[in-house]
Amino acid sequence: MNSRIAKPAIAAVALIAALAVGVETLRPGKAGKPNAFSAEIRANTALDLDPKAAIPLRQAHPDDFDVTWDGEGGGSLKIMAGSSVRILAPSWTDPEWEDVVSWAHSRLAQVQESTATSVPAHASRFVAVLTSEGNLAIVQIKDYDKSRALLQWQVESTDPPGYGPVQVVTLACVDQDQPSAQPCAIDFDTGRTSVIPAQALALAPEGFLGWLQQNGIDAIARISEEGGCLTGVGLAVQTGEPALWTSIPALGIRDIMTGISYQSRDPILFREGQYQFIHPFKTREGGIGILQMRGMDRSGPTVQFRYKIVQEDPPAGIEGENEQDAELLRVYQSAEWLNRLGRAVLIYASQNEDRLPPSLEAMRELADSEEQYQSMVENLEYLGAGLTCSNSISLVVAYDRMLLGAGKGTNVLFLDTHIEFVEPEKFAEYGLSGGVEAVMQKNAERDQRDRSQEYLDRLGQSLRVYGNYSRDRLPPSLEEVRQHVGRENWYQWIVTNVEYLGAGLLFSQSPSLVVAYDKTLLTEGEGTNVLFLDGHSEFVEPERLAALGLPAAPPGASATPEK
Repeated sequence: MNSRIAKPAIAAVALIAALAVGVETLRPGKAGKPNAFSAEIRANTALDLDPKAAIPLRQAHPDDFDVTWDGEGGGSLKIMAGSSVRILAPSWTDPEWEDVVSWAHSRLAQVQESTATSVPAHASRFVAVLTSEGNLAIVQIKDYDKSRALLQWQVESTDPPGYGPVQVVTLACVDQDQPSAQPCAIDFDTGRTSVIPAQALALAPEGFLGWLQQNGIDAIARISEEGGCLTGVGLAVQTGEPALWTSIPALGIRDIMTGISYQSRDPILFREGQYQFIHPFKTREGGIGILQMRGMDRSGPTVQFRYKIVQEDPPAGIEGENEQDAELLRVYQSAEWLNRLGRAVLIYASQNEDRLPPSLEAMRELADSEEQYQSMVENLEYLGAGLTCSNSISLVVAYDRMLLGAGKGTNVLFLDTHIEFVEPEKFAEYGLSGGVEAVMQKNAERDQRDRSQEYLDRLGQSLRVYGNYSRDRLPPSLEEVRQHVGRENWYQWIVTNVEYLGAGLLFSQSPSLVVAYDKTLLTEGEGTNVLFLDGHSEFVEPERLAALGLPAAPPGASATPEK
């Protein structure tokens, strides 16, 4: 397996002082980040963020270094007036490193046009700097005061990373009883496939793993209980929705995987008759890429997959990020339609007392174009009529009925406007298998269940307030917490629908004791929401009710909780 180790580099620190020039000690930053450094910078000290040698300040010009530290505002990172350096900070609080890297690349034009000359550390601990050498530096201000600051930074090209060419590979599945003469293992860093000899297959598990590692193997093909798959060898793997193969940029994959170190023991499965998940991965040597299963031949048996590696300087002409895949592009387009629909729903609701639009037609003017609107009408099923923003956020607002008809899964828009790809095995959960009426019925059930849990949570909070004033005792009845519930209509819902069992209990008793449950929801016969002594609530299925000492659902007509 090839190691990609950056050449050692030194970043310069030049002391701006009347009588002396000094250079601080630089230390390599966190492993896995290209051209990463850390240094302590002191007041009136200049730092060259680019990986180059120190510059004697007596002959220096403004462009000879990038940033200085100043005591202004309790400590600020500054650039020199008249230099070509540009500085800009993200506007949100407490971002993650990977988020700032993505933000800086996506807002590069804003960084280049920035007129800011300083960033106070109290305002932002992260700063993007366009250096004197034209590179992009992401700087994190760690410990600091007016006189000094500990900085960590990463320097890279302003051109974001890209993908190398897509590789399509077929591997024979490992069979310890019948060793194959065909390659059944791969090193993603080199692209090399390997035959596993019989003597290696005969080794004990520890010895076999050692052989794989010594020979640079990242994954082997095999047959698991669930079907054909790849099994990683020290491979860190994540899972994403199928359409991301065509849409997620290399920078996004790199940022996702850079901080991941744990190794997955779950196989990467080929799923017969379904869209295949994408799998961002990182090898033991730090190579980052994305793979997707493509097929399985049981007569071999063999598995086929494709992958592409993230490269900081991809070859010219490689279009891996935009590789055409008609089926996955359709899934991606579906998600885009639903994303635009979700935005239009929010705009309409904000103008109509939080009510969702009665139809797609009501949002026609909010579509980006007439073509987009017609695509929504032709492909999407809208279910938001009659809903408001106060309904359960887990309700289905729309789904792609054309994708649903293909039987491999579909994209679904929920009331909180998040979009999820729902696989066939989850269709029943949302009623998708039964058409519009079934989905609406499931929406009603979910809204009832979620509303019930919300009220039980409020009851739990009210009981805790009562306990704080009653030596940790729970009240003898619900009447005692009436003043703590918050609103009279909330209290009326609780007394109408909830069976209270907390009389005589102390908060010091077992946290798994049942305090209350929704007796109205219980009549539906599919379980009910239960409030426990530790304050959490959860839905309990019928088969678990007896174990908690709760009655089974009584026969009779169903009831609906009051709102």
